[in-house]
Amino acid sequence: MQKYIKKHPIRMVTVALSTVLLISVNAFARTNIVNATIDSIKPIYMNYSVEKITKPCRATAPRMAKNCWNVNYKRKIQKLLKGYRVKLSYKGKIFTTRMRSKPSSDQLKIRVRTDLLSQPSNVAINAMVVY
Repeated sequence: MQKYIKKHPIRMVTVALSTVLLISVNAFARTNIVNATIDSIKPIYMNYSVEKITKPCRATAPRMAKNCWNVNYKRKIQKLLKGYRVKLSYKGKIFTTRMRSKPSSDQLKIRVRTDLLSQPSNVAINAMVVY
């Protein structure tokens, strides 16, 4: 085996996986999935797009030109649809979420923290759509 390749002990991998599992279970335990009705749908537009342009370098030594690249970004002015901002309501509370595709039904399943459902309705709350 070569010197620069390190082995990952099984114990460290299992500890890392169990930590990720514990964090995700804890996050799901503190949230509820509710059916919220859609109040409004507004498109989100961007007025420009960014294009990445890469060109090889013009180096004098051929060895340097092999791994040398010039990276530039070009900004194009155009109106692009990036997604939708959806306002939802559930039991008098208003939620806001962003979606890439336009919702097709009248209700959406959203994941909301349990303590946010007990707060007053004038608090701005972000929700996560469950697909």
